[in-house]
This record gives sequence, structure tokens and C-alpha cells, in this order.
Amino acid sequence: MEMLPGEREVSASADGSVVLTSHRVRLDQDGAFISICLDQVASCSLGTRSHPILLVIAAVVWLGSFQFAGERLAAPAFVVGTLIGVLIVGLYVMSRGQVITIASSGETIRIRTRGMTRAACVQFIDDLERARLTLRRIGG
Repeated sequence: MEMLPGEREVSASADGSVVLTSHRVRLDQDGAFISICLDQVASCSLGTRSHPILLVIAAVVWLGSFQFAGERLAAPAFVVGTLIGVLIVGLYVMSRGQVITIASSGETIRIRTRGMTRAACVQFIDDLERARLTLRRIGG
């Protein structure tokens, strides 16, 4: 990454896919390249991202197994439907992930934080806010 005049690196991910400088934050991950100037950052949040549709599918499969099993809960259709439903719920739990979201008026950066502790994520957000406030004081 080519630095702008007076720009310095504040923080970076271990693999270099996320770089926070004194002037901007950049994401270069999985084919996505997004750069947001710090003076354009509107909000920053830490949350989870999941796929709740998997829970809906699991419920439909499980309720469908009741339909095929009739009154016999030991029927193979019920057992198979229940196992498939449990597997889909397991996929939902495994697919949940912590995400840092940085938003501007035009673009949003979503950083998957696999392997990062909550404290490290909060520290990154603190670094971003500190850099943004410093840039604001210097610039205006």
C-alpha cells in the first residue's frame, strides 16, 4: 500500500488484509477491495453475522418429518428428519461469526474476525476512533 504524505500505519491484521492508517482504513480480502477515508467514517460496530434461514429450514425439515411419520415417532422418516434438522442447526451455529462493521455514507467494510478476541476487536475500534479524532483535530 502506498502511503499518502504524512500518513502512517496505525494497525494491520496479521495477514495484511485489513490496514488502518492515520488517514484511512482498507480491506483487501476475498476479492473485495474497499478503502474508506477516516473523515468519511460514519459508524463502527462489533456484532455477529449469521444465517437465520438455516434455522427456518431446520424447523421445516423437522416439522415435515412429523408429517411423514404420522403418529409413529419412532418411524424412520421422523428419525431421519430430526437428524437432518439437528445437522442444519449445527451448521447455523458453526456459521455464526464475529464481525467488525465500518460504515460510511457510500460503502461498508465488514471484517470477519476469526481468531480475534473481543478485546482485540474493541482495541481495533478504539484505534480507529482515536485516529479519526486525531485526523479531525489536525485537519480542522
